[in-house]
Amino acid sequence: MSPHQSRLLLWFRIPCELQLVMGRLAAAFLGASLLQHAPALRLGQPQVDQFEEFNGHLQREMARNTEVVPPSKEIKVIGAGATRTGTQSMLVAMEILGFRTAHQESTFNLTRRQKWLEWERGGPFEPALQTLLDDGVVATTGDDPWGAAYKELLQRFPNAKVVMTKHPRGAEGWLKSVEKAVSRPLVEYTRGHKNGFSDYWDFVFEGCVRIRQCPVNETMTDDMRKKCMENYEENMNEVRRSVPPNQLLEFSVTDGWDPLVKFLGVPKPSVPFPKVDMMNSLGGGEFSAVSDEFDAKILKFPRNGYY
Repeated sequence: MSPHQSRLLLWFRIPCELQLVMGRLAAAFLGASLLQHAPALRLGQPQVDQFEEFNGHLQREMARNTEVVPPSKEIKVIGAGATRTGTQSMLVAMEILGFRTAHQESTFNLTRRQKWLEWERGGPFEPALQTLLDDGVVATTGDDPWGAAYKELLQRFPNAKVVMTKHPRGAEGWLKSVEKAVSRPLVEYTRGHKNGFSDYWDFVFEGCVRIRQCPVNETMTDDMRKKCMENYEENMNEVRRSVPPNQLLEFSVTDGWDPLVKFLGVPKPSVPFPKVDMMNSLGGGEFSAVSDEFDAKILKFPRNGYY
């Protein structure tokens, strides 16, 4: 069993009460800065407050930030689809299965983020790809920017398997999830401030426009929502056209372990498929403290040689 599997399986065995205490300690250390992308690993637990919501994610990120791992030589599993299609659940699931996996949190790091932003704007792909390999990553989720890079990844790793995550309630359910995750107070805060926290969200918002043609940081009209949903469907159709059928799995996290482990050819874990929810968002009055902690504790935290 790999260190990633051992650590994640141990987490599931920690009593809920202890998880919540650990989560509050982690929140104090990291300043609740990752709420939009920092859920709890909740296996059917009832809805809880904001700090309890993301304690599992914070623990995972703290552990990962202290790891030094050898670089990887290939990406074995490529995530396609779109953000807000269960990609956080997929992140946890893939690491339970033993795959060191990239999700959008990797772009908290400024150097890594800049390389992916340059690619999104038409620059070279190799420097962006190298950030994944340097971090020992062997799998990606469908979250952006990786979800938009499936063609480039498959071109370089033609034997990789592609998992296209899709929202269980279709394009309309996906858009509702996106709009709920991106709160208006968050948007207004990023517009009115210039710091590491707002820079990160500017990167997210720009990606939504460039990759998804969905300006989630704007006041959405019915026509804009329609275009977002049409683009969601077209992106999935493009994945189907581009990936050989025997290398593609269309997957919803509601499907559970069976189709995923069969496709990847790995044993089924004894723990339930993770249910990771990042829907809650901070109120506008808390963002100043959050952004200060983000700059101090996250933005400047080294990740395997990147600063």
